[in-house]
Amino acid sequence: MTTSEESGVWAKRFTGFTTVLSTIVAVLVGITTLKVNDVESKLQTIESELRVRESERELIFRLFASVTDTLKANDGRQIRATKNVVSALAPANLRDDFLAILTAAEGEIYDREQAESGRLPTVSRPTGDQSSVSWGDWDIDIFWCSGSGAIAQNQADRLQQAIKADKAAGRIRSRILPDARKIEQGFGDVFGYQVRADADDEGELAMAEEVANFSSAYLLQRPDVLPMKQANPTKWYLSVFVCPELQASGNVSDD
Repeated sequence: MTTSEESGVWAKRFTGFTTVLSTIVAVLVGITTLKVNDVESKLQTIESELRVRESERELIFRLFASVTDTLKANDGRQIRATKNVVSALAPANLRDDFLAILTAAEGEIYDREQAESGRLPTVSRPTGDQSSVSWGDWDIDIFWCSGSGAIAQNQADRLQQAIKADKAAGRIRSRILPDARKIEQGFGDVFGYQVRADADDEGELAMAEEVANFSSAYLLQRPDVLPMKQANPTKWYLSVFVCPELQASGNVSDD
């Protein structure tokens, strides 16, 4: 074989080698590009997850601050509003804990107000000719059931304001009745609208009828007057219950 022929063979071999090498390089570049794209995709996924977590963390901090402020305010209306926000926005793993704390705060408000209920009126038999009702010095607690929601509280507050504006001289309060205390205090049978009075006190029963008649303009219906046998009667004191029944849908009936 001549030198020229040998050169041709080696040239062909080099060309073939170059082609193979180029193919290998192209494959490696493709693999590298695929890996880079995969890494970039994973990084974008991680970044998105971090943003979601940061948003959730910020929401939790805001809810925590709202619950804390509500506990400091110690106000039944604010507690009810915060419970609604927590129910709607709190992550599932924290929702029950937040609601339990707020529910306990409702119970503390009830207990505190209950402890303040020992005041005795200063008159023997309330009378009055400047009002539509003989309010005199009667003490009246208007309990609204927490399970009935905002509509119950709004009605109780409106009735309280109306009684005060009607020249009632006693202590007139709109009070929360938490679901837990409702059972503990023996009010498990309270639904709808009621005025409870001592069955053995004719004067108290008569006053309960007056209160029921007056209340009908501010509630969804006239409250029922329930004569109750009481082991420890409370003179010159009446309880009104504003507890509209909740329907299966969770809404309060307007019937």
